[in-house]
Amino acid sequence: RCATAACTLVDMKHSLTIAVFIALAALSGGCIKKGSVSEGIPLSAKVSSYKSASIAVTAPPGTKNVEVLRTELTNKVREAGLVSEVVDTGGELGIMLTVKKLDEGSAGLTAMAGNAGSAEVIVDVKFADTKESKDVGQITVTGNSKRNGQVSVNGINTAAASDQTNIAYAEAAIQIVEYLKQHR
Repeated sequence: RCATAACTLVDMKHSLTIAVFIALAALSGGCIKKGSVSEGIPLSAKVSSYKSASIAVTAPPGTKNVEVLRTELTNKVREAGLVSEVVDTGGELGIMLTVKKLDEGSAGLTAMAGNAGSAEVIVDVKFADTKESKDVGQITVTGNSKRNGQVSVNGINTAAASDQTNIAYAEAAIQIVEYLKQHR
């Protein structure tokens, strides 16, 4: 080590750079985006004008766990109290989901590298007024299984045991419900 003022200044700059890097790394953990909504056709009717809703999901053959998306959305619509009831078919508000893309993620990669193994789903959502047989809106939502942090037990990432696809579906359902809440 050198004891001159110039060396001390270099050491201080180096320490400051490391401190800034650590602070930015810590702050970036809170910025993980779990999903998004892109509005194609704005919802032209208030959700409150419908007493019931039915949810249908279509996906390419072999799409993993697609029924989870319907179940998650059904539960979240009920929990939010958006309509009086969610029925299998014939709801006044038809919510048609089409899975456009599913990246299943990797449990092994999640165990080793956290969000690097996360899953992502992209879903087109069409809203229809079944009483008047007309479309009333369309959005595209994205959901992913990224996390702000990770929990490990004995050095093993516990998130790796979770099905990353199911988490992505749940996040997509949250995005849809948040959109519908804005249009009560």
